Amino acid sequence: MHNPIYENKDRNQLREKPFNNFGGGIISVFLIQVNGKKTIHSETDAKYFYEEPIKYKVYINYFWMRKTRRDIWEKIREEVRDRVKVLIYCTGNVKPYPGQIRHIATVAKVVIKEVPGDEKAEMHFEEIKELPSGVSHKTIKEKVKSGELSEGMKRCGQQGFNIGEVEESDLERILEWSGST
Repeated sequence: MHNPIYENKDRNQLREKPFNNFGGGIISVFLIQVNGKKTIHSETDAKYFYEEPIKYKVYINYFWMRKTRRDIWEKIREEVRDRVKVLIYCTGNVKPYPGQIRHIATVAKVVIKEVPGDEKAEMHFEEIKELPSGVSHKTIKEKVKSGELSEGMKRCGQQGFNIGEVEESDLERILEWSGST
């Protein structure tokens, strides 16, 4: 019998790495997309969905059990001890950061809950970094087309997109173009 709640509790094994000094180590990088709609739950004090990761350091996904998303969530949960970074793309209706990547998060833990009627996945962040300037949707699309960003980055702004894996080089480029390096 499996436990319906999985949680990575091994935070003591996290290696300390600054955002823009990877020291040649391999890290996993994921892209999440958040919008400016009002939240429809009371699990955080966030008024809008984008506030959950940026202000309250949590990303909640109720549709994580779809096959493609489940694989991603399982991978993130397994790799937390190896330092997972998340690029946070805000859709055009996020008033403070419309259509841009302006924040990068470091994952602290992932909780996956499979209780019927209460299925969800939560990604908790230990650190959220606001970049000096955002990287716009237009720039992201241009850089994907030119090959400077991976194909995974073209999902920014796509309706229905929530979470996906991207390349470590995408994180490095976003940091560079935002003035963080």
